[in-house]
Amino acid sequence: MSKRQAASLGLTSIPIMIADAKRAAIFKEEAQMNINRNLLYIVIGALGIGAGALAYWIYQEQNKSGVEISIGPRGVTIEEK
Repeated sequence: MSKRQAASLGLTSIPIMIADAKRAAIFKEEAQMNINRNLLYIVIGALGIGAGALAYWIYQEQNKSGVEISIGPRGVTIEEK
């Protein structure tokens, strides 16, 4: 069947419309997967940064050195760390 015969029967736009609809559905599905994947990367990155910050804070707390001066009910106490 030639293009002219197909056009006279109105068949030229139907396959294109179906193909476009399939492409649009695939594109929408891929876009949704990309959003989910990006969100997963953001969550993993935030957890990694949080874990790193917590580890640094714990390290700093354990390695404090110096003198601690406190005033309490028993008077002034000075402790070396």
